[in-house]
Amino acid sequence: MCVAIRPAATLADVDTAVEILVDAFYDDPAWSFGFPDPAKRREQQGWFWRLCALESFEHSTLYLTTNGASAAVWQPPGVFEGGDPDEFAAEARSVMGSDASRFLRSVERFEANQPRDEHYYYLSLLGTHTSQQGHSYGLGLLAATLEIVDDAGMPAYLEASHHDNIPLYERYGFAVRGGFDMPDDGPHVATMWRDPR
Repeated sequence: MCVAIRPAATLADVDTAVEILVDAFYDDPAWSFGFPDPAKRREQQGWFWRLCALESFEHSTLYLTTNGASAAVWQPPGVFEGGDPDEFAAEARSVMGSDASRFLRSVERFEANQPRDEHYYYLSLLGTHTSQQGHSYGLGLLAATLEIVDDAGMPAYLEASHHDNIPLYERYGFAVRGGFDMPDDGPHVATMWRDPR
């Protein structure tokens, strides 16, 4: 599906992206496990997704559909999320309290499984607001942003935190490369790779 997209241009766009992502990932198997308290999950996810979205925004790789339904957080080649790990851990404990331990160990699993010896575009988050799901806006956003990746002649990497999405990503050229389990016997996350086109 062809959808109109645009890069986030203002901090208000970051706010919109965060709102979309919090709604989209609230019941996600991996990230509901990483944010286990349903009463605090929206606030806690909002904090983390904002960090991710702001970093992507700074690299001009945060994209939205023009109708405000879907958001994609990409990282360009050679850029990895996160700043000082001690500061991040301290902020997580301040925001999340007793929930921070599982969250931090979950983030470590994601980071440990990211390829470090290759350059690629990293699709960190892709989500559609639940009120707009079923119209292929997210897949349209994926297709449109992959054109940018293809124009750069680069591969792409993502983690599929919901196994129902694996066939959808495969449709766009991704293949399962491996995977990992979330801590504390949590759900499995597939890692996926797409060669340059």
